[in-house]
Amino acid sequence: MGAESLRVRVRADEKSGDFSFCLAHRKGITTMAKEVISKTILVDKVAEAAGVSKKDTKAVIDALLETVKDSVKADAEIRLIGFGTFKKAHRNARSGRNPQTGETIEIKASDSLAFKSSVKY
Repeated sequence: MGAESLRVRVRADEKSGDFSFCLAHRKGITTMAKEVISKTILVDKVAEAAGVSKKDTKAVIDALLETVKDSVKADAEIRLIGFGTFKKAHRNARSGRNPQTGETIEIKASDSLAFKSSVKY
């Protein structure tokens, strides 16, 4: 599997602060990352690596995530060389099916945060 065919999807739960990562190959094969690192654990690891307090680290991580979210909402694309790119992904309106009743339903168009990794695995 080449690096150019690998996509990483990041999902964040705002209530718990947990992040999950889904690796997706263009051919449809997906695997979940083996470890889910919560925001608290991320803060602990970054604070230890940087040698700063957890309070300061949490403030920086919160500011970073808020800045990414606000910038992408405003149609900016954030490129972090050697890491990846955050941008807005648009899904067009489409019809789908209710899996319980089989009824056709209309799904509204939506925007979401997308991340594409530039790191080669």
